[in-house]
Amino acid sequence: MVNLIEKHFKSILVDTFCKKLINKGKKMKKIDLESKYSEKIQALFELKNIDFNEVFKEFNFSKEDISELTKLALDNSSEEIDYELYHNEADRLYFASSYAVIALGKLGAIEVIEPLVNKMYLNRESDAYHEAIIDYLGDIGVEAIDFIENELLSVYEDKMTLFDGLDKIVKNNLQEKERVSDLLAKYLEKTDDDKSHLGFAISLLVEFSGVKYIDIIRETFKTKEIDIMFAGDLEDVEIKLGLREKRSRPREKNKLEQMIEMFQSEGGEVSVQQVRTEPKIGRNDPCPCGSGKKYKKCCINK
Repeated sequence: MVNLIEKHFKSILVDTFCKKLINKGKKMKKIDLESKYSEKIQALFELKNIDFNEVFKEFNFSKEDISELTKLALDNSSEEIDYELYHNEADRLYFASSYAVIALGKLGAIEVIEPLVNKMYLNRESDAYHEAIIDYLGDIGVEAIDFIENELLSVYEDKMTLFDGLDKIVKNNLQEKERVSDLLAKYLEKTDDDKSHLGFAISLLVEFSGVKYIDIIRETFKTKEIDIMFAGDLEDVEIKLGLREKRSRPREKNKLEQMIEMFQSEGGEVSVQQVRTEPKIGRNDPCPCGSGKKYKKCCINK
């Protein structure tokens, strides 16, 4: 028995030693994710965690750079490497590709909107890329509205970034508020989408159009399941619009409150300091569950 145990542990030690040798060999191998780009584009790899909108002009990008910027924005070569070993290189590409997206928006590259958004759908956990798409859509502006409308009405994906894009477009082009409001109203009427999407669309519609579409909003609350974490429930909306002075009944528990109740019923403890009890929250706000993540990356889909 002792010999078997010794053999077992020797086998483990040998296996571990061999793996270390293999990994050491891998680490000695140098990879380069940026050499296929020009020096001008490679400069994007030197940036990390900055507001690229503030330094864009320093790069002097022009229409001639659109092709190479698009190549970088769509570059997925980091998926072919071992992230544990080459995380620094992968992160450099991660941020560089996001900056390339923003640069394409500044250059008005509407022609690449579809592949950029398709990559966004596939990169659900990529905060920087999603934020870059919002900036891109905001800079493309009016020309992006028709594309976004088609996506909202026909694609079943995470559309929160598209809604944020519409919000950015309106902020940059106030004259488009009515057009975007019409789009949102059409979306509420025509789709039976995810409750979080519907809730966020309602919050934007209330912000953009006031009472104009209250009948459509009321019908949506009546016939569809709505995430009330964004605009509250219908009575909250009516109070905000001045159509009601106070609530006629207690507010139903929202998704977060239901999760907390379930957690507590199973013997869990929730820190009062970590939990927000307000009925409304922005998708970019810290998640009220206390995780430290943004709501859009945490409890929004639970």
